[in-house]
Amino acid sequence: MKEINLYKIKELALKSKRRVFSVIDLSNLINKPKAITRVYMGRLIKNKLAEKICFGYITFTTNEYIIANQFLEPSYISMNTALNYTGIIQQIPATIECVSPLQAKLKSDYKYYKLDPKIFFGYKKELAENTYYFVAEPEKAIIDLIYFNGFSESYIDDKLQKLNIEKLKGYIKKYKNIKGYRTKRVLKIGEYLDRQRRNNKTSKT
Repeated sequence: MKEINLYKIKELALKSKRRVFSVIDLSNLINKPKAITRVYMGRLIKNKLAEKICFGYITFTTNEYIIANQFLEPSYISMNTALNYTGIIQQIPATIECVSPLQAKLKSDYKYYKLDPKIFFGYKKELAENTYYFVAEPEKAIIDLIYFNGFSESYIDDKLQKLNIEKLKGYIKKYKNIKGYRTKRVLKIGEYLDRQRRNNKTSKT
């Protein structure tokens, strides 16, 4: 079987506009059986042309947003990571946080939260290094954070001035037909915003 130059493999990978590859992905790219592809993956790592993410996955970038997003697709960067990315909070999270309608089956350095496909929305595509990753809009990142971690008036009140309130309300409405205790947390945001509006009207009269 004809050998493929390692630099040629990296070139093909970069031209594909992907940066994260599973054994199957790379096997399809170089048109080699999976067993042979695993050997090439090991060589790429050994020669520092790629880095290992976990068993069966390599990356041709060090950009953590790209790696986290492309490691499990579909997914998008959210919660505290997205809030830091968009400038809502200054604290840098210790772990890249993502949400996905899929369950992450392999252990990695990134944290994935499984989300109902019906509420998998509110993100935008970002471009970097001739490839892509997806990041939640600030309003959806806040909702995801409260959905998984709980509602706090003091927490959200501190960030309201940096959010698009109308967009936030529109996103909250999409949860009204979703069942579960986590959904109730999101609906509490809407209730809190309504109280704030009523209080503001009262203070003006």
